[in-house]
Amino acid sequence: MNSGVKKIKSFTDLNAWKEAHKLVLMIYEITKDFPKEEMFGLTSQIRRAVVSVVSNIAEGFSRQSYKEKTQFYFIAQGSLTEIQSQLLIAKDLKYVNKQSFTDIANQTIIAHKLLYGLIKKSKNISAHNSQFTIHNSSKSGFTLIELVVAIAVLIIMVVAISAFFIVLYKEQGSDIARIERTDAAGRTIETMSSEIRKMNRAESGVFPLETVQEQTLVFYSDIDNDGLTEKIEYSLNGSDETILERKLTEPGDDLDYSGEEVTTVVVSGIKNGTDPLFKYYDKDYTGTEGSLSGEINVTDVRIIEIILDINPSDKYLSSSLRAETKVHPRNLKNFD
Repeated sequence: MNSGVKKIKSFTDLNAWKEAHKLVLMIYEITKDFPKEEMFGLTSQIRRAVVSVVSNIAEGFSRQSYKEKTQFYFIAQGSLTEIQSQLLIAKDLKYVNKQSFTDIANQTIIAHKLLYGLIKKSKNISAHNSQFTIHNSSKSGFTLIELVVAIAVLIIMVVAISAFFIVLYKEQGSDIARIERTDAAGRTIETMSSEIRKMNRAESGVFPLETVQEQTLVFYSDIDNDGLTEKIEYSLNGSDETILERKLTEPGDDLDYSGEEVTTVVVSGIKNGTDPLFKYYDKDYTGTEGSLSGEINVTDVRIIEIILDINPSDKYLSSSLRAETKVHPRNLKNFD
């Protein structure tokens, strides 16, 4: 009777290999645009790592025992993690754009999940094909003692295998969370920097900066490029201080910013606590001086530092990632 399930005859039938093969093509495509000086550096390393993934899946498929199969599958997972790390480096060096980074990062996650399933399936097949035989027994069945011993051995095996896969699941979850955290930090810093950099006078004529505090920044900027400056406020949520919000107010017909305030969540998992989200520097800052303190006059500010401690997933990652940058608003220099 045909069950409708396609029989796996070759490693190329494995979904894990298919998705890893897609990853190979994606990596080779983006690395074509890497700088020539990386030919024997990052380009070579990430290409070797991605080829290692498909090669070890194929090698593992050809092995007969579960132990041998998983040995190669685990090597493939290690290479996937290596790719994720190298991908982050490439993004930080601006060798890959945001969309390519997201697409390839998602593909590594898909391959990770399928490899995990492949390891689990290999274990189940191995257990199904194994035989438990009591030699030199004069009886056709198990004695009570033999049955107790067999159950005890089975329980130990189940506990050990379960613990193994729990550890594997957590490691995979940590890799995914680390990539998502880095991407969230990068996107947040990029968005905030862009809006702060092009701040300008309000439509009512007031100074571009309205409020400069450690946990709150209010300024005016044409963030949607419609020719009108919007009022922007960055601050933590009043009831949940792990959420960074942006409040936007359009100038309105009377140019008095009295209209409806639109609040959006910029990023969650902020762990700054009472530490500053923002620091401010005046025109005399050369790189070594401390930030402005006390009650700050908005007209003295020329540089704004953003400091974010981010960890959206406490379940997998115990420590936060610090993302920080100093932004020079272009139009503030016109007020010197």
